[in-house]
Formats: sequence, structure tokens, C-alpha cells
Amino acid sequence: MYRQIYQCIRDGIACGVLDPGDKLPSIRKLAAQLGIARNTIDNAYKQLCVEGYVRSRQGSGYIVCDIALDELKDIASCSTAPDDEVPLDSVKEQYSYDFLYGNLCNDVFPIDIWRRLTADVLSQGNARGLATYSTKRGNRGLRLQIASYLARTRGVTCRPEQIIMTSGTQQSIALVLGLFDPARDRVAMDDPGYYAAHAMFRNAGFTLEGLRSDAGPGLFMEDVEKSHARLIYTTPSHQFPFGWCMDQNTRAQLLAHAVQNDAFIFEDDYDSSYRYNSHPVPSLHSMDQWGRVIYLGTFSKILSPALRMSFVILPPSLLQRYEQNYRGTRSTVCSIEQATLQRFIEQGFMEKHVRRTTLAYRKRYLLLMDLLRQEFDDRVKIHEGEAGLFVLLAVNNGLDQEDLVTSAGRKDVRVYHTRRFWLNPADAPDNLILLGFSAADEQTIQNGIPLLRRAWFPHASD
Repeated sequence: MYRQIYQCIRDGIACGVLDPGDKLPSIRKLAAQLGIARNTIDNAYKQLCVEGYVRSRQGSGYIVCDIALDELKDIASCSTAPDDEVPLDSVKEQYSYDFLYGNLCNDVFPIDIWRRLTADVLSQGNARGLATYSTKRGNRGLRLQIASYLARTRGVTCRPEQIIMTSGTQQSIALVLGLFDPARDRVAMDDPGYYAAHAMFRNAGFTLEGLRSDAGPGLFMEDVEKSHARLIYTTPSHQFPFGWCMDQNTRAQLLAHAVQNDAFIFEDDYDSSYRYNSHPVPSLHSMDQWGRVIYLGTFSKILSPALRMSFVILPPSLLQRYEQNYRGTRSTVCSIEQATLQRFIEQGFMEKHVRRTTLAYRKRYLLLMDLLRQEFDDRVKIHEGEAGLFVLLAVNNGLDQEDLVTSAGRKDVRVYHTRRFWLNPADAPDNLILLGFSAADEQTIQNGIPLLRRAWFPHASD
């Protein structure tokens, strides 16, 4: 009831029925008129005071304030697009066979183990940890476990103080960019490369140079030298999207360039765990003795993109700048999930999980390769790199990317454009298509690939 009284008086002030300086009825009088308790009127008047519609004057009761509503009426409304022009969240089209890259199959996440470890985190004995903020770097216990895990699996040597937990690779990039000056520091990156990264660089105002990542190591390093970049973003262990692995000579040249030119290398090690015909390649960071590599890691590909847990490893020379620039900030990663992940790594589940999922993805990868060669023979060129969770196809049938995607869709198969991977989309080959298999089960691969062949080469014999 007090809300009704409050709204009635508020609306009267807003529409001019009550003028500035008018006195509201006394609490006693209005309560008697309405036949309700004085506390109800008192609550309504207090809410009006809090919001600035009235003020309490000693000995005079409640007085209507002068609110500049007339001035607002004279100001033109904010120009907004008509409802039919406002971009809406896109509704994902449903396909029977979807070769999406990024999502994972429903059976990949270790639900039972994660539930048990989360229950331990939420137990009464850990109540104190649930009542406090995490430091801006994140849970120290987790960072200790990550440092140990990376030393075993990626050859990365670092202290936990160098590790900063983030809620995704894009936040990792944004955090690092906050340590540099867009007016002075240039960025160079793989071209083609991770599309969200070049969007982050551009949106932050950095001058961005492309490094030809599809033309061999010689031209790649030539572009590095010409770029005069302070930051060099690359994916050396599994180049995105062409899939090649940077050789040791190019890695050495890149590190030497960074040391000699006071530059830093962004190493995005996004899916290095998944190699199918060899052991994982050591990170570029493992070669760095000069503090020139900024290492980006993520648990989205190994565990789940829904967890939103990634991390940055900063060189020691950037730690003081980080402390200055991010003073007073808090970690954006859920403390409960951090504590659960700490236990997951600490108790040996991470390495078991990686071994299990590598076997599962290898099986899908081999099935995909066999079917592509069987169905298409030499009518497509496969860029696959024997690693990761996607392949690129150059389809030699005269159709461009848009027509290839459309014709596949008519067969109820979804594949993906690649133009956005290039800094200038016009530079992308017309016939290059991405197939992801991280979220594609065996049935999708077995049924979808023959349908692609019928979509793109309808006159080929079955």
C-alpha cells in the first residue's frame, strides 16, 4: 500500500499536479483520511525523500522539490533505431549436421568429478574462502597448480606471481593491451589469424600490421621486421587457422627480433594439447630466457568454454606496470570455479582428462580425414596440421565461400566462412571453408561429409 501512495504522489509531481513548494498533507491527517496506519504514510514519504521528489523541513512537514522536468521536455529524445532496425540476438539455425568450431560435445566435460570437487569447495570447512574476494591475480593455489602443470606439459617456467586469471582470451588480450600505449606501440599479428584478437587490437586503438601466415616463414619474418611492432601476436604451436606449426628456426628468429627491438611476443597457446600423430610441441615460451614472451592459455578447449577461465603469464619486466595500471581491481573469475579447478589439477584429473579427450578427438580426426579423402579425393585441398579441433578445406568447384556455405545448408549441413580471419576480408581465398569437429560426434562426421560431397560435387558418382 505504501508503494501505491508513493507512486500516486510521485506521478502527481511529475505531471505538474503538485508544484514545487507545495506542502504534502501531514502523516497524521493523510492516514486518518485513508483509514490506514501512519507507518504506511511515513514509509511512502521517506521513499519520496530518498529519491529527491520531496524534502523534509523541520516544523513544516514535507515540501515538494523543484525538479527540472520542464527542461527535459524541451530536449529532443535520444535518437534510436526503429524496433525493426535494432539488432537482435541471432537465433541459431538448427542443422542436422553442424561442423561448428569452438563448442564441445556434451559428453566431454567431466561432470561427476567436477560436481564432487565443487561440493568439497562448498563444504562448511571452506566457508571462509567463500566469504572473501579473490586477489586480482586470482586464486594463488590455482596459480601454483597451473605453473606446475605448464612446467610438466608445455615447458613453461614461471612463478605463480606472473600468472593472472582472466575470464577468456579476449579479456587476457585486453589486460595486456592495458600495459601499452596505442599512440606509441604498434601491434602485428598473424594474417590470417584469430578474428577476435584483431577486433580487440583495433577497438583499443592500436595500429595493426599483418604478418603473412599463409606464405611461408621467410615472408612471415620479413613482415615482422617491417612492422616495427612492439607487440607481436601469433599462434606458433598450431597456427590459426592454417594449422601449421612454427619451426625452431623461425621461433629463434622471432625471439631474437623481440630481444633486439624491445618487443614482446603474444603467444596464444589455445589448443596445444591436441596433437594426433606426435607429442605436443614445446611452447615458444619454453625458449625464452629474456622475458619477451607473454603467454596466453585457456581452459575453454580442454574443459569447457562455459567455465570462462583463461590466464596470462606476464614477463617479470611487466609485473610492476601491471601492479600500477590495475591497482584496486578484482579478479573477474568465479572463486568457486577457481578453487574447483585447483583441486582438479592437484588431484591429477587434468592430465587424465587430456589423455581421454585426446584419444576421443584423434578418433574423430582420423575418421574425418578418411572420409574427406574418400569422398573428395583431389577435389579439395585439406589444411589440417595433424592437430587441433578444426580443418580448412579449399574446395575446387568454382563456387565462392558464400555459395559453398549455402549449398551445404541445403543438404542440412552447416559449415563456416573464413573471410573474417583476414585483416582485410577481401584477401581471403574465395573457396576456403572451415570444418570444426570439437562439437561434431561420429554420426555427424559419417553422415555430414558424404552430404557435403553431394552438395559441392552433385555430378560426381556415388
